Amino acid sequence: SNFKIINHSNILQRNIGLIKRCMIELLEKNLHSIEILTVTNHDLFWYDKLENRGQGLRVMAEPGYQRSLYELDAPSRLYLKFLAMKGMEEVEKNFDVNNFFMPGFEHKKINWPEAKEAIARTDIDAVTYDRDGNTHGIRRFAVLLNSKKGEFCFILSVAEPAVDKNNTEEHITTIVSLLSDYKKILAEGLR
Repeated sequence: SNFKIINHSNILQRNIGLIKRCMIELLEKNLHSIEILTVTNHDLFWYDKLENRGQGLRVMAEPGYQRSLYELDAPSRLYLKFLAMKGMEEVEKNFDVNNFFMPGFEHKKINWPEAKEAIARTDIDAVTYDRDGNTHGIRRFAVLLNSKKGEFCFILSVAEPAVDKNNTEEHITTIVSLLSDYKKILAEGLR
């Protein structure tokens, strides 16, 4: 059969008002694109997205878009680290460990020890981000939200063009600070 059952977290559905308000507030701070990502069948799934349309380079991923977790960008590393909290064998059991690659203008395959190190280095409680863009020139800053019971809920992401003007420490610090603040707001407000 050619269909997938998509089971999005009840937490997402119960808290869509809070989530949407936070997305709008982040967008009003002149960020490029705000995304809510979840995972289905071991793929990243774009649940929602708001974008400042007048900012040149468009982010291609729209709600409903899906891609594998093999590209070790910020959202993938966060989710894989979440899985690995039960032990790295969770990742080994669910993925072909020889297919991971780093984000960049070319898909640079990496071996399992390198992928394992990239996942292990990820701090699941902090903002994770990429300095370089993917094949479309987009990079992401991301935070993972889980329930009070420790279940994965979703990833809040800021996507933007990976261009020089966005590579200043001031710009990066601003986004990291905003995502940290909104992770707290969401974590406290989720029911």
